[in-house]
Amino acid sequence: MNHTRKKLLLAEDEQLLSEAIREMLEFKGFSVSCAENGSDALSMVRENRYDCMLLDIMMPVMSGTEALKSMREEGIHTPAILLTARDDIDDKVAGLDLGADDYITKPFSFDELIARINSVIRRRSGAVILSAGCVRLDTLEGELSAKHSIRLGPKETDLMRYLIQNMNRDIDFSLVMDQIWEDDPDTDKEKLSLYISYLNDKLASINADLHILSDHQSCRLTELESA
Repeated sequence: MNHTRKKLLLAEDEQLLSEAIREMLEFKGFSVSCAENGSDALSMVRENRYDCMLLDIMMPVMSGTEALKSMREEGIHTPAILLTARDDIDDKVAGLDLGADDYITKPFSFDELIARINSVIRRRSGAVILSAGCVRLDTLEGELSAKHSIRLGPKETDLMRYLIQNMNRDIDFSLVMDQIWEDDPDTDKEKLSLYISYLNDKLASINADLHILSDHQSCRLTELESA
């Protein structure tokens, strides 16, 4: 059995909260490095390897989302969970689209945080290359390619992976939400439909021969009919 301590980067500017989170994570067996702002976090992740990052959105010097955007643009794909006091769905979706793997809203329970960290690390460690039609999905890098290539957000990657694995099957929305958004019980059919629309736009942009059919109750990944 592998007992190697997982290395975490915690970027949180509230010192007392940062210390409380660090102590709890170390008690649970993690090795934790701390940063007080997004700029420091960016410098640290450039120089060290971490299994997961916890990034507070609202920080001085550089916000968590600004730091994450720079990391992803530099090709740093360390799993990231955003810590936010905001409860606005637009902020959360924006963070996920920048390349965050998950988010957790303050105040949160430590048990929930531990569960989300383990889930993100476990999900990333199971990366594979999937293909359907002329489309190739790199689940680690979140890269979808055909004649061209495009980067997907983490949830888009999870959804595309699930659809490829169930190619040509009609899948009820409730099942998709249970599989992809099991950690977010507030996800609704409207949000899933939005993600399907995003994926169809991205499939078209890379000249893929696949398309997702949806009636807002179920969806199915299928090959486009030849002209």
